Amino acid sequence: MWKPIERVINSVRLDNAEASAIYEIGVDDIQSNTDDKSVDWGDKLPDMVIPSIKNLRLCVEKTPIVNGIIEDLVIKSISGWVVDGTNDEAIAYIEEELRRLDMMNILHETARNNIIDGAMYYNKVVQDGKLYLRELAFDGDNYKIKEFYDDLTGSEVIGYKQIVKKNKNTNKGWQTKEFRDCTEEQEEVEYNFLPEEVLATHFFTRHGKHKGMVENVLDEAYMLNLLERMMPQVTFKQTNTMILKKDNSQEGFLHIAKRAIIKAVNALTNYHKKGVIYMPDGLTVEMVGDTNLPKIQSYIEKYEKTIFMGLSTPPSVFDGSSSNRSTAVVQLDSGKSGRVLFQQFLQNKLFNFAQIIINWLLELKGLEKDCVWINFNPMVDDDGDNTTQNKQQIKTENGTISTSKPGDGLNINNINNGEGRFAEVSS
Repeated sequence: MWKPIERVINSVRLDNAEASAIYEIGVDDIQSNTDDKSVDWGDKLPDMVIPSIKNLRLCVEKTPIVNGIIEDLVIKSISGWVVDGTNDEAIAYIEEELRRLDMMNILHETARNNIIDGAMYYNKVVQDGKLYLRELAFDGDNYKIKEFYDDLTGSEVIGYKQIVKKNKNTNKGWQTKEFRDCTEEQEEVEYNFLPEEVLATHFFTRHGKHKGMVENVLDEAYMLNLLERMMPQVTFKQTNTMILKKDNSQEGFLHIAKRAIIKAVNALTNYHKKGVIYMPDGLTVEMVGDTNLPKIQSYIEKYEKTIFMGLSTPPSVFDGSSSNRSTAVVQLDSGKSGRVLFQQFLQNKLFNFAQIIINWLLELKGLEKDCVWINFNPMVDDDGDNTTQNKQQIKTENGTISTSKPGDGLNINNINNGEGRFAEVSS
């Protein structure tokens, strides 16, 4: 029978555990720090933007700084990889098949969609002995895909169900139809997939659910876009808002008709587009406020900095000044930088993703699994050919190991084993 461990101090028994205690692990034990004025974060500071996939994608498309950071991260992470392995016949076969599948674009889309959406789904299709990957449809608001898990453990995926919109009209005879007669009438259709028919990637998970990185900066990107759109209006208003004053001191001697005042107001409207404006006696024109513009740029820079931090990218990467460029090189080349470590993480996820596809291709050809892989850190011989036999590695100008090309500024040698292949990292 379980018994608590006891200590006796001054005849007072101290137990290190309570056998009958019940703790609700879903609630933090911080109630002693709250009072009737304490608030819930979500009630007082709710999300400004609903984090739907539609909004996440619009955030990237409409915010150049977010799109630029993601593209820079993805392109640098996938550039320069080669096909490597222990079987020359299998290597040649896989190189040909990956070109046919456009593997570079698949890696790009998979990395980008995981960063933005938090997920990517491919349907495995085999036709005439050839493998094809079909990206599962996106309906515009969210993935209408449901994952089903087994009843026993609740952790093993047993299938997927998807709803897609399809055109009810047939495309037969499209060549003889008029352009205006080629229309769509959509209907929703359900499809079921077994686990082995779908390649699902969830690179980032939080609290057991897949989440992309863009959600971290969604509200900040929204505020940044608002400020940038406000700049022309604020500039115009601050420098073009005027007031027309009537001199009441001469009310008994000078009469100004209402129509003369209206005429003066119309004359002042869009005054910067006109030449000379005449004002009758008794009317004066003054500026409202001053011509000093609000410091919107400082707020913009604040949100930009927050976006850089949320996407694990040093601002110096996109700064043109020589001092900041030097800082960027250090931040990219250093094995302790968050940016380079994140790229290492992303490449490991892509390696495991690509290995599944490669093993499918090897299986179709009747070849041994895992005898071929993609290598993000290729070795080169004296003639410039990629090889894992010669241990002369590509180096940057400052002598650090590069992922792909000289000067690319990424060091992932510390997660490769002696053969130049990635160490096994769980996806």
